[in-house]
Amino acid sequence: MLIKQLVVEATNKPGELYKIVRTLSDNNIDIKALISNAETEAGVIIAKVKLIVLNNEMAVSTLQAEGFKAYLEDVVIVDVSDTPGAFTPILSAIRKSETNIEYVYTFL
Repeated sequence: MLIKQLVVEATNKPGELYKIVRTLSDNNIDIKALISNAETEAGVIIAKVKLIVLNNEMAVSTLQAEGFKAYLEDVVIVDVSDTPGAFTPILSAIRKSETNIEYVYTFL
């Protein structure tokens, strides 16, 4: 299934993730999944926080109002059963289509 994920770019320093999560929490925006990493863009290290939330448009506008660079991207979600090897046929199909996987969210 194709859905939108929220992407927030922030300064890579202590407390930034807290500010993002607190801003969403203060505005009753529920976070379903989150992944974060640091990347270098134009010689500057930034934190990229990618989230699945329930109200994307409200999340973007709320974070932008707080000075964060926030935007939406398409992401594919797949429900995988909790059994050994269940992810293998999905990855096989993706491999056969020669589609590159940039990152994976996992949650229970």
